[in-house]
Amino acid sequence: MSANKPNQLEIHRADSDVQIHACYDLVALLRPSVVRSEFVETVRWMYEYDSYSLIYGIFEGEIVVVCGFRQCTTLAGGSVLRVEELVTAEDQRRNGHASAVLDHLVDEADRLSVSSVEVLVDRGAAEVGNLFSARGFESAGAYLVRDIDAAPGVA
Repeated sequence: MSANKPNQLEIHRADSDVQIHACYDLVALLRPSVVRSEFVETVRWMYEYDSYSLIYGIFEGEIVVVCGFRQCTTLAGGSVLRVEELVTAEDQRRNGHASAVLDHLVDEADRLSVSSVEVLVDRGAAEVGNLFSARGFESAGAYLVRDIDAAPGVA
């Protein structure tokens, strides 16, 4: 689960405690109530019991983007990938890192044969609208949703 092109974002799953812990600072930007001393244990629990995955992107040796998501089944949408955290380091925003992660998730959803990718968007995050709409996501209540068989910009 990684890209190996030089000077491009490398995407990895946070498998080890060290990798999970390394994601904390970015997650805390989005979820300030998350406690550092409980973070690894909480993520491990979510991995085991809640179908959660945490991935991160490395650019020039630094973690610049983190994404938490889960595969779940809903009555409304069937099997979906639900993105709950997507956060980019403040000094790395507008460099395409979140876009690369979204593209990665769409590929993963297609591989898993799920019907859509849903992104939970926090209130006050209007500035991210272009990121998602450019990738084919549409508003669906509290989530932005992209059907997997729909290409970006195609309704």
